[in-house]
Amino acid sequence: MEEKISVILPAYNELANLRLLIPSVSASLKGRAYEILIIDDNSADGTKSFLENQSDSNLRWIIRTHNTGFASAIAEGIENAQGEIIIIMDSDFNHSPEDLSPMIDLLKSANFVSGSRFLKGARTDYSLRTFLSRFFNYFIRLKLSSSLT
Repeated sequence: MEEKISVILPAYNELANLRLLIPSVSASLKGRAYEILIIDDNSADGTKSFLENQSDSNLRWIIRTHNTGFASAIAEGIENAQGEIIIIMDSDFNHSPEDLSPMIDLLKSANFVSGSRFLKGARTDYSLRTFLSRFFNYFIRLKLSSSLT
């Protein structure tokens, strides 16, 4: 039997993106056992109402009013995930849903798969955020003597 996949989407005021992202993730995982778990930090943009009106049995959500923030949303998502394979994605399309199936397939020969904006062929916007991310990534690789990006 195929392992169930849990896609964790931390969100705060991401309604416009979630409207597109949820169907896109579902399409990418068609034919697989999966759940999409939205961890929302009590968004003021109507996310809760949108989620409550969804009929997708693969969709679950947690609306948080305390202990909010990106890292704690990821931790809570992992704690509540029902799948054996856990995927963490940004809710702003920073990660492409089309990459899910190829990455999941790589798990047949690996214990861990990670995408990186620093690999050849990766997409990036070359903003200050990308520059700082590259700098931090380089610093961590030096400190850990690692080539993982």
